[in-house]
Amino acid sequence: MKLGFILFIAFAGLLFILGCKDAKTGIVIPETVEKYPTTLNTEWEYETASYVAKYDKNGNLGIDSLLQPMTYSILKISSVNDSVNGERNLIRFDFSYKSGVSVVKNWYRNSDNTFERIASSGYSEVWVTPKLKKSDPIHFLQHLLRNTFPDGVVFSPNDSVYINKRIILQYPLVVGKSWDVFITKDFFITRTILGKQLLPYRNGNVNCYDIKSIYYRDNGLDRQTDEHDFISLEYGLVKRETIIDSLPLTTVENPDGTGDFVRFKITSTLVRKSN
Repeated sequence: MKLGFILFIAFAGLLFILGCKDAKTGIVIPETVEKYPTTLNTEWEYETASYVAKYDKNGNLGIDSLLQPMTYSILKISSVNDSVNGERNLIRFDFSYKSGVSVVKNWYRNSDNTFERIASSGYSEVWVTPKLKKSDPIHFLQHLLRNTFPDGVVFSPNDSVYINKRIILQYPLVVGKSWDVFITKDFFITRTILGKQLLPYRNGNVNCYDIKSIYYRDNGLDRQTDEHDFISLEYGLVKRETIIDSLPLTTVENPDGTGDFVRFKITSTLVRKSN
């Protein structure tokens, strides 16, 4: 099973506050806030591991087993003044595996209030279903089998960049802050800064903000997914951990499930940062 790689985000720099108080709330409002690092050629290297653990008949969780070999990836700021699809002054991040394959590009805008992804472009190692323009699954499947898509059903293969705006961070980072990230009308994510936590990095510890993502779908809260980003104001994204719990185990012989349940865990950990 190949699990989708997690998009990486970082938030670096020392926070120096020269503040004043809001007359209504009394909360100190910083005049200057360090934002997402935008230095050209800044580079992060991550180690990603995927684990699976099985529940027994009594509901007890077993030991995590490595699902696939460790992967190593590079995230790099390749441009700080890029343009795409009419959007200007964008920061471009390039993601690739250390082997050099599967380059993914993401463009961001770094405003005074938000760090927002504007567009993305990627390469897939496997054939994927074309992106639908219209919701007509039977019509679509007929042409998919025949490879005879009429105009207007799918995007052109030449459409390599897609605008998909999403707020990644809201400035400044304050414990207790929450914001919503809308994927579709019926699917959104609430990101909340839960607190701070020390995480190991090289020969010391790094103080990180723990940002939890809660997923909501058209049928309500997704209680199976638990995702945390651990972000340092100095080092960026130090760790991301995603847990997908209580999934029914299926096999070729038992496509409807074996009656057993498993938990998947994916962790991406910073191993190197350079400018």
